[in-house]
Amino acid sequence: SCMNEYFSHTDFREKYFYELPFDEAESFCMGQSGWEKLIFQTSACLLERADSFPVSIFCFNSDTARIFCQAAEQANLKVGTDVYVICFGDKPFCARMPVPLSSVRMDDTLLGYESAKLLHEELISPGLTIQETHRVLPVDLLLRKSSGVEKI
Repeated sequence: SCMNEYFSHTDFREKYFYELPFDEAESFCMGQSGWEKLIFQTSACLLERADSFPVSIFCFNSDTARIFCQAAEQANLKVGTDVYVICFGDKPFCARMPVPLSSVRMDDTLLGYESAKLLHEELISPGLTIQETHRVLPVDLLLRKSSGVEKI
């Protein structure tokens, strides 16, 4: 659903995009263990579907990447060699995993301030921001061993 919205112009979705079989809001109702089990199963299924290795995976958050790495290890695949993994979020455990996770880091405080600023603008001038608003915030790409590199 979300991926189709952003990548509707692509004709290779079926091969290169693998969506989770539930939406993010549902995951809050499952509890942590239910969510992790479903992510693990989905990851294992994705790895079974792979035509050849190595494959590259971008996970939507650090927790999903951590669980994906566990599924890869259980399938006797080496993260950083057979499977390249990168995630969004850069939780503290990313740098301390057995194979450190590459990640995209964004300043959460800045994201919060910019979001509040947009909301404030809408509240003081209703309708002015009815058009799509795009703000690009800076991010850092932290390359670690999970993407096949040690350091640049």
